[in-house]
Amino acid sequence: MTPIGSQPNANAYSTVELTSKDFISNGTVIGICSLFITHMYFWLLTYFGLR
Repeated sequence: MTPIGSQPNANAYSTVELTSKDFISNGTVIGICSLFITHMYFWLLTYFGLR
């Protein structure tokens, strides 16, 4: 969620066009979506008896 995650994020953050708030708000949305997708993936595996 924060710009210290990787070099490309740090480079984008070093410009004055992005703030920590931008990274945190977008990172939160992506994190919640990835949790939902992961949950659905494992639910489908269990539903079809593949796990």
